[in-house]
Amino acid sequence: MLITAIRPAGIFGPGDRQVVPGFMSVVNNNQTQWQLGNNQNLFDWTYVTNVALGHILAASVLLHQHPSGPSDSSLDVLSRVDGTPVFITNGEPLYFWDFARALFAAKGVVRTWHIILPLPLGLILAAAAEGWAALMRKEAGLTRFRVMFSAAHRYFDIRKARNLLDYEPVVNVADGIKLAVEVMFQSLCPSEFMIKKILCN
Repeated sequence: MLITAIRPAGIFGPGDRQVVPGFMSVVNNNQTQWQLGNNQNLFDWTYVTNVALGHILAASVLLHQHPSGPSDSSLDVLSRVDGTPVFITNGEPLYFWDFARALFAAKGVVRTWHIILPLPLGLILAAAAEGWAALMRKEAGLTRFRVMFSAAHRYFDIRKARNLLDYEPVVNVADGIKLAVEVMFQSLCPSEFMIKKILCN
């Protein structure tokens, strides 16, 4: 069996239960003025359709490299996908809070000013919030993990995906944000919406 590992980063889009709903809760709680850290950390995001495309392309390439398939024995080690991890992203690293504010703007919320919390202070407040939530037997809204996540440098080189899989994102971040926010407030189920908005266009 030939195997590769597809490594997406920051998946968002229809059916997303973390990224978009998390940022929309910030909008609903009227907390969009807050920023953790200096917003100098680049972060990769991947629209879900691009993640699916990466899997399809990888499967197709592996089938052509499998001994029982239409194998190309001329492929050298560096040209083969099997046995190697491949990063799949949108190839558009953004500063973390720029992405968040693009989501806020898609929901119609744009602020011209922000309150910036330094990372050490954010961690102290998050630890206090976790302690209080534990006493109240509730889930903390602000956690140390979320603080560190929002301040992390997390972007990747996708040249391997482009070279080995012929991968190129089909939905960019800006369009993905519009689709993701629109789906969240539609009566259509995500799959039905995607068929109408992408596959049928």
